[in-house]
Amino acid sequence: MQATLTILFTDAVASTEALARLGDEEFGRVQEAHLELLRGPINSNDGREVKSLGDGLMVAFTGAADALACAVAMQQAVEAAARGGEQGLPLRVGVSAGDVTLADDGDVSGTAVVEASRLCAAAGGGQVLATETVRVLAGSRGGHAFSPLGPVALKGLSEPVMAVEVGWAPIAEGDLLAPVPLPPRLASESSWEFCGRTGEIGALGQLWQAVVDGSQKVALLGGEPGAGKTRLAREVAVRAQDEGALVLFGRVDEDAAVAYQPFAEALRHYLSNVDEETRAGVLGLRGGALARLAPELSDEAPTGPSDALTLFDAFADWLSGESRRRPVLLILDDLHWAGRPTLQALLNLVRSERLGRVLIICTYRDTELGRKHPLSENLADLRRVEGVERLPVRGLDHIGVEQFVRSALDGSMNGSGQELVEVLSEQTQGNPFFISQVLSHIRESGAAEQAGSGIAVMTDDLFEVPEGVRDVVGRRVSHLSEKAGELLTVAAVAGLEFDTAVVAEVACQDTSDSLDGFDEAIAARLVFETDTPGRLRFAHALVRQTLEEELSTLRRIHLHRDLGLAIERRFPESATTVIELAHHFAEAAAVGQGKRATAYAERAAGQARERGAPGQAADFLRRALELLPADDDRDGRWRDRLYAQLASCLYTQYDLERLEVVARDWMALALEHDDYGMRVYATVWLVVSGTWKKARESEDLERIAATLRIDPATVRTEGARRLSWRGGWCETDQAGLRALLLGTIAYNWDLGYGMDELAGELPADDPLSLTQKARELAAASRDPDIADEVEWNRLSAMIADPDAAALSREAERVIELGFSVGGGGRIELVLANARLGRLDEVLAIVDGHMDIAREKGDRVIEIGVWCARTNEALLRGRFDDAKAAMAEASRIAAGEPSLESLMAMVAVGRQIAMGQFDQARLIAEDLDQAEAFDYSYIVGAIATAQGDLETARSALAYWERSGHPLAAKLALPARLWGLSVCAHAVGDEDAARRLYEPLTDYDGQLLLVTMAFFPASAAYVLGLLAETFGEPERAAAHFRDALEFEQRIGAVPLADQTRDALARLGASA
Repeated sequence: MQATLTILFTDAVASTEALARLGDEEFGRVQEAHLELLRGPINSNDGREVKSLGDGLMVAFTGAADALACAVAMQQAVEAAARGGEQGLPLRVGVSAGDVTLADDGDVSGTAVVEASRLCAAAGGGQVLATETVRVLAGSRGGHAFSPLGPVALKGLSEPVMAVEVGWAPIAEGDLLAPVPLPPRLASESSWEFCGRTGEIGALGQLWQAVVDGSQKVALLGGEPGAGKTRLAREVAVRAQDEGALVLFGRVDEDAAVAYQPFAEALRHYLSNVDEETRAGVLGLRGGALARLAPELSDEAPTGPSDALTLFDAFADWLSGESRRRPVLLILDDLHWAGRPTLQALLNLVRSERLGRVLIICTYRDTELGRKHPLSENLADLRRVEGVERLPVRGLDHIGVEQFVRSALDGSMNGSGQELVEVLSEQTQGNPFFISQVLSHIRESGAAEQAGSGIAVMTDDLFEVPEGVRDVVGRRVSHLSEKAGELLTVAAVAGLEFDTAVVAEVACQDTSDSLDGFDEAIAARLVFETDTPGRLRFAHALVRQTLEEELSTLRRIHLHRDLGLAIERRFPESATTVIELAHHFAEAAAVGQGKRATAYAERAAGQARERGAPGQAADFLRRALELLPADDDRDGRWRDRLYAQLASCLYTQYDLERLEVVARDWMALALEHDDYGMRVYATVWLVVSGTWKKARESEDLERIAATLRIDPATVRTEGARRLSWRGGWCETDQAGLRALLLGTIAYNWDLGYGMDELAGELPADDPLSLTQKARELAAASRDPDIADEVEWNRLSAMIADPDAAALSREAERVIELGFSVGGGGRIELVLANARLGRLDEVLAIVDGHMDIAREKGDRVIEIGVWCARTNEALLRGRFDDAKAAMAEASRIAAGEPSLESLMAMVAVGRQIAMGQFDQARLIAEDLDQAEAFDYSYIVGAIATAQGDLETARSALAYWERSGHPLAAKLALPARLWGLSVCAHAVGDEDAARRLYEPLTDYDGQLLLVTMAFFPASAAYVLGLLAETFGEPERAAAHFRDALEFEQRIGAVPLADQTRDALARLGASA
């Protein structure tokens, strides 16, 4: 069996001298300890020990970055052990990668094995040597430092190997065992003994042991409120802490709706308990990305990208680094209140393959999950990930309840006590919180007395268990003073966690009285103090909910208003209270706070966008639109501004369905106010959403046409404002608006459908001419943002135009002028050169672009670079390099639907190139069904390689039924390739003749399929068509042209394909 692996060898230096010095028995002990020390990093970096070699090990990895991380961790472990006084053996390591053969017994052989073994032998003590191939495959992952060694002659190999030395540094003294205490929420002991849960503790114990042994695991603890999910997680945490693990904790608050809150809380606790050097190292990961989660603990502003992917790459880097030193337990509490950004971050973290020895315990209320709840959607994805276990947390069984009661009443029980157990089991269903509240009431009300023998019994009066926890909580609160009770009532509306000064102000209590009241509540264990001075938190959400539900709706609304106004007075212009204020004023909108609610919701949306959470921003904007009073927006400008931001957020998520709805609502607003500027922007988003293309008679299409019919000279647009992609709002005029509209239509001219219906309304009949008109209008508007947008539209419309040289020149011009939208011409320059076969130039261009991408934090350019490297490697037959480059591109694209769709199509191209047609077809069919675009011709072309001619015929029939459309510039090369392959396979002469003429425009180029891959040269496909309509000599001539072109550019797989075609014709090359 063949596979592509990274191979690592270790060897102990001077082991013979150590044997002579220590003797057989002691040396055997040291040797075994040495190998065990190395096995920890192997397990935490997903390695497989192939075999032990006496003093060393042979290890296989599927990823080069994992192998390097393991090598560094091995050296650090050996050095740390020696520093701690242990008798050890100096270590040397060699690493190589490539195609290997796997034997049935698990052994591995191949050139990469020989190279790794020989590099290990050539290394000195403390050195890690690797091949240049390993360096390339690892890329920037792991942040390793490499020192080039040049060509190194290795025993047993005829040619020298390009090698590098991998740098590493000893673990800092403070890092060997950073003293991080349990998080406060876990450190505080409950007044109740932990009872029952034997099965759950056993299951979590097994997961924890697997983590200690090197695995990565996730436990999902779901149950009703009060079931004891957090307490169960705490028991695991205390035991893990005792074993030397790092324990982290983060929770999600019900009303805060802060993106990434639990991750930020976990990080803050860690950073608050480590030294300055460690803190600076963590906050410096990925350009300071983690400083965005804990800005108050960072002295410097982040310099790296602000997107969510970079943020959680840095978070994963941090956990991975910690897990190499000790196992890590991360508890994420109350995820049923988490928003989509937090849940997506969790999913990305769980899917990460580099965390190492980490157990993530997630708690959530499964009783609050509807079918459309964000967590419900994510649970299905989480459960499909290897290493994720779901552990339902139900009520205590009868034995557990008995243990609970026995512990609470300090002794064994007589018949009355057993009766209490029966009643509690029946009426609480074993819910530990309900039981604890009832037992607290028993204690406080004197409903129990002590028998002489120490047996706790019920009083003679039969104790009547309250019907529900609301009654229990009510009775417990009734034991407090009136002022303390009033404080808790206000606090319940304030939230699960609250500011004591704000609550005291709204409750109309002075400092002395409020402090006494809060002390009472703390003593009653109804609330507890948090890490932040002046803030308290309810001991359980059910306590807060019970108190809040006792209020009338009118009283609750007024309290929300008063809390919002108090927070405004105490924290004016504070960025940290914006979300809290948005919540309070939204709840108080019915009593005249709609304007405030809208303003704060808009500010909260802005904060969410800055955090890289467009989904949460969209939620706030939708709320703002719902709450905005009509009297405060008579001219519609506020709604116009909210629609602009909401459309931008939805497009960032590629949520075209909701974008369509927003565009239609925006259009209705524009028509209501007869505002040309609003109408243009609503039209732009209707075009961008693409949904109008599905129904050519749609009302949306007529609205687009109607907007185009308006003469801009007849309308006033003074003060028309728009959301600039550079940030902020700016004014524009009629010319700028018209330029934006025409440029957008040109870019969306035909992604598979055509715009014939609009032909009569447009000043040009093809996309390039239309962008020229847009250019002229942009110049007249003197608006740099509009000019940028139009230049990008023009370049995008030219991507698949037959004149690739013109595209290259235009892209160079745009780059020179410094336009910035859509990558600033850099992606188009790469594609133009790739189409012309200038593959070496492509590599030179993308090397320069990568620096720019990282400097700007531009994911689009960075993905473009990796896609270009993928295609260059595929075209030249270096499939391992293509796989590595594509993996990096896919990692960066994760979480962005539009980018993930692009990467899916790149994957189709890679699998076609490697002959993996089954996988290619599955992905292509999924895209054809999921996208708004027609990919039937791609599916048909792949089907021909499988011998499925019926699917090829279906693709051709669909094309014929559609009127043989070929006008789409962006999709044209892809359609020409796919349909031509289908026509050749089934022998459709008529289709071949129809396709031949338009394809000649691309002769001398590679054909680009959906901006994703290059399956053939145009000359080769022309040869297929000529062969199909019965002109073998013309076909042979095209094949010879193709072969000359493909050999010249080094496209080995394509040249092999063309030689086969010539052989089929019986023609010479």
